Amino acid sequence: MAKSRNRCLPMNLTQKDLLSGTLKERVKVGSSLADIDPMSLDREVNFDAVGGLSHHVKALKEMIIFPLLYPEVFERFKIAPPRGVLFYGPPGTGKTLMARALANECSVGGRKVAFFMRKGADCLSKWVGESERQLRLLFDQAYQMRPSIIFFDEIDGLAPVRSTRQDQIHSSIVSTLLALMDGLDSRGEVVVIGATNRIDAIDPALRRPGRFDREFNFPLPSLKARLQILTIHTKSWVPVLSKRLLHYLAEQTVGYCGADLKSLCAESALIALRSKYPQIYSSKHKLLIDVSTITIKLCHFRAAMKKIVAAGHRSSASIGRRLSSTVQPLLQGSLNCALRLLSERFPHAFIKFPASLKSRTTHRPRLLLAGLRTQGQSTHLAPAIIHSLEKVPTHKLDLATLYSVSARAPEEACAQIFHEARRNLPSIIYVPHIDQWWGTTSETLRATFMSLLLDLDPSSPLLLLATSDTPYDELDADVQMLFSVYREEMMAMTNPLEDERRQFFKPLFFTDMLQKQKVRSSKRQLEDLPLAPEPQHWQLNSKEFKKLEEIEEATLRELRIFLREICAKLARNRTFYIFTKPVDEEVVPDYRDIIKEPMDLETMMTKIDQHEYECAQEFLCDIDLICTNALEYNPDRNPEEKTWYARKTSWSIRTIDSTFQLWSRTQRSACKVNRRHPSS
Repeated sequence: MAKSRNRCLPMNLTQKDLLSGTLKERVKVGSSLADIDPMSLDREVNFDAVGGLSHHVKALKEMIIFPLLYPEVFERFKIAPPRGVLFYGPPGTGKTLMARALANECSVGGRKVAFFMRKGADCLSKWVGESERQLRLLFDQAYQMRPSIIFFDEIDGLAPVRSTRQDQIHSSIVSTLLALMDGLDSRGEVVVIGATNRIDAIDPALRRPGRFDREFNFPLPSLKARLQILTIHTKSWVPVLSKRLLHYLAEQTVGYCGADLKSLCAESALIALRSKYPQIYSSKHKLLIDVSTITIKLCHFRAAMKKIVAAGHRSSASIGRRLSSTVQPLLQGSLNCALRLLSERFPHAFIKFPASLKSRTTHRPRLLLAGLRTQGQSTHLAPAIIHSLEKVPTHKLDLATLYSVSARAPEEACAQIFHEARRNLPSIIYVPHIDQWWGTTSETLRATFMSLLLDLDPSSPLLLLATSDTPYDELDADVQMLFSVYREEMMAMTNPLEDERRQFFKPLFFTDMLQKQKVRSSKRQLEDLPLAPEPQHWQLNSKEFKKLEEIEEATLRELRIFLREICAKLARNRTFYIFTKPVDEEVVPDYRDIIKEPMDLETMMTKIDQHEYECAQEFLCDIDLICTNALEYNPDRNPEEKTWYARKTSWSIRTIDSTFQLWSRTQRSACKVNRRHPSS
């Protein structure tokens, strides 16, 4: 029970913190702890290790840390701090990392803030009512140790949407969670945080003020955010990567989340090791290498990017991509023209734009790229525009998206895309091949699309970007109505000019044809690396040695308690009464002549009190000694001898039977000791 309670302590409090304050009083009254195994926590992670999320860090400090540390300010101005915060976004974007950093930032100075981190599925149980009991225990523990924070990772597994098709068990759990969040009397001292990848799968009752007051979106990192993340992961490298290289990597890693960038750095380091010392892969022993000679270069990052598939690209291909070096001379001018039009119509998508544009509002921002199929507006230009506006989330509305799920109507899919786009403003709705899309879909779907589009707030920063493989004059009248030529909402594609064609063919004739043939160098001769010396044993410092002594002493203390219970149980058994005390030599005068090393349970209890047993095997050796002495003094050679010894010593013949029972029971008890204490 003590070990289980120690596992269920708040993640950022140590054993010393339990000896003071409210925690000590809670232990005195015998309050129980929630029997849920928490997640692991890295104590070195703080807000400095989180890149690209500075606005979330500031908001969390204002909404969570400041009300916990400075409640008098909120009490004076009668400000009700939020009860809950919800993190949502794609996997690997830093939701759990932000919670871990928050856990370490909470306890500052002498003020301790208890932090409880649980997986949503950890609170579920197969027993009816057990999940609700664990939730109540968790909230009770957080209230007793306030100020405190409860973090539920993957909360969609704990509180899914309640519906008629769902079982009653999940509905009961969701109802319990709602009641517990409503029943927090100390509003500013207990905060609940949830994280999920699927915000639509959470019950809508949780997403209202008073429960989850704030919702933080964690999108894929932008160019600036990727640069910060790469800088954090490579700041300890020697030599330090140049700013030019980091900026180039940030440009090339569009669609990578924070976890992808961390994996990219690790993979490039392994590739650099493999290229410098390939001998270590063919050797079974450790070789002596010079780590300072391993330098990570751009070629290693390029090889790593070919091996790594970004998490966002595994389920679906990325929408935005840069213009390839082949078509860039032909379409760079069209791309610049499109971005110039969007900077006027949709200034929210640009990180840096003139100060005069900051105060301007948008009015139904739209852009149509119309031209022939071979002019590259759908395959090259539109993805390049989306890549340039990567800070803004993009929602693709094509035929594959509408009809990909057979159980969902295309009208429902269209409405869901508009709902997601309105939730994360500014955003982009991308409709490729709108001419084919409009002529293939049903009239009901087209009416749904038009109603959703026209019902939008005219000043809402939501861009409708579309491409057409037919000229603007040949489009349907409804599509022409959506994109006005007079308001510069349509951009007609043109064939490349002479200068653009010249730049396209210049590398072919002046670079590739005149390039000298590469001469293959001979195979690299690998140097023979000597075997590395045997690693030295880990030397414990005084602090680690003291901690190890405390752990070992606690283990031996528990072992002694268990052995005392065994001896007391054997002494209470009347079957083993004859072994409880030393043999009386007045009754058995020749006992010392036959038995050279006597042993009994009373002597064993004394040895336990004097800390002479360091392992369970020593205890069993003394049990074997008692049995051996009994068999040696009472030999079982023939019935006449046994009768003679019985008459001679006044010991009962049942001593031998008791000896075997004693030996078997202690062996079973020793098995329990070994299972509980493998080290002893």
